[in-house]
Amino acid sequence: MKIDYKAGKQAIYGGLLLGGGGGGSLEGGLEVLEKTIALGGFDLCDIDDFSDNEIVVTSSLVGSPASKNKYISDEHYDKVYKLLQVNLSKKITGIITNEMGAQAVTNGWIVAAKHNLPFIDAPCNGRAHPTGEMGSIGLSKKEDYTTIQTAAGGKHERSIGLMVSGLINSASKVIISASIEAGGFVTVLRNPIDIGYVRKNAAIGAVKKTIEIGKVMLEHAGKTYDMIKELNKTCGIEYIAEGIIEHFKLNTEEGLDLGVARIKCDEKLFEISIYNEYITLEEKEGKRIATFPDLISLIDKKSGLPVISAELHVGMEVIICINSREHMILGSSMYDKQAISNVEKVIGKKLR
Repeated sequence: MKIDYKAGKQAIYGGLLLGGGGGGSLEGGLEVLEKTIALGGFDLCDIDDFSDNEIVVTSSLVGSPASKNKYISDEHYDKVYKLLQVNLSKKITGIITNEMGAQAVTNGWIVAAKHNLPFIDAPCNGRAHPTGEMGSIGLSKKEDYTTIQTAAGGKHERSIGLMVSGLINSASKVIISASIEAGGFVTVLRNPIDIGYVRKNAAIGAVKKTIEIGKVMLEHAGKTYDMIKELNKTCGIEYIAEGIIEHFKLNTEEGLDLGVARIKCDEKLFEISIYNEYITLEEKEGKRIATFPDLISLIDKKSGLPVISAELHVGMEVIICINSREHMILGSSMYDKQAISNVEKVIGKKLR
């Protein structure tokens, strides 16, 4: 399947929903799309087109969506690919993205288009997630697996490029530190692994599903409630409530955005915990409505589009929607107890 401008835009809009508050901005995704189309686009390939012993790498965007100094250029995409090629003895067959999101779905598009590499429909997850180990399709649990990760980003004196090798959790911490030094974001290529492993652990087919979701969103642009009804048929999204954000706090800690939003909906008060993505949704009394990896979405009533956590503000009118994990295409790392436990420690809430 050739990704042209229309299909690319659908993927980005669908990714905006499946980002669940994270996964980068709509503007960032559309900027990557423009560059990708100028390079001639790329092919979205099914995993069944490849043999088990071929090698793929994961492309990701690491850092804080709320950062004001984030910057990634074409040179940074070239740098991560060249660094990986120099340090990897095996031939790269294709690229997968680590997650869904308005910009995350485009992770790897420019590299794929520039170097004529297949972009494989086998993302690590069919939604966005906050940590590197959650995008490792279970490789973080393999004690005999040594990752290679390359990262680049930043402008002028903040520009940085590096390669790190080691266990995934340790290497991912170095990449997070690099994103801070770069001003907020780095583009990353990491975790070379054989197709056979990916086939068993990734969210197979999630990119095409994201395109399908984006098509519904664009067809119902300006008709928010109709869009939600159609999305319910397409992917299981459920309407919960609507109201006004009366409290919002977001701080960047160790390279990721951590915070809380409270939404007044008539006589009810809802609270959402944030760790880049929306992690929990609770009523004031502590009743849990949804828990990551369930998808929690806030749709801006003004624009009719899902809004990422970095763009929330007090006074914004939003519609709260959720999507149960049973209705999503997820990779194996979404059920990794250690990865979930690490997020619990950060936000101070139980996720199991």
